[in-house]
Amino acid sequence: MFREDAEVAMAAYAERDALQKKLDAALELAGFRGAMIDDLLKGDKIEAVSQPYKLPDGYVLVPQQMLLSTDAMESLCFHCGDGGFAFGDFTDGLLWVGEIENDDGTKTYGLNITTAEYPDEGSANISEFAAQLRADATKGGSDDKR
Repeated sequence: MFREDAEVAMAAYAERDALQKKLDAALELAGFRGAMIDDLLKGDKIEAVSQPYKLPDGYVLVPQQMLLSTDAMESLCFHCGDGGFAFGDFTDGLLWVGEIENDDGTKTYGLNITTAEYPDEGSANISEFAAQLRADATKGGSDDKR
């Protein structure tokens, strides 16, 4: 009986030691994590985390994918050529995001094209963006208007 009690006691001590090691490791890790959190909260770092993300000037949020219709492709050719067929040799084009005023006075916000050599000659809308993107663009970031 004494031998069995001693074995049970030794097993209990071994289990306690194993649990103590796990507890010590957990406390050490928690202290390390606590120190990391303390470092993050020091100074002006907390202000940067609490601020909403704002796109840098010159950048806007655009759809991940845009369909270029046949009309859009024709606009690209009109502004930048088609290799000498109907619209002349290829030229450099400038794609930009913003609002353009159409011939009828309405405004369209989206991806636009203009000839890089003569950007003041006008632009054409290639892909109009959804109303939500137009609303988001006015809240922050830059909104280029040509």
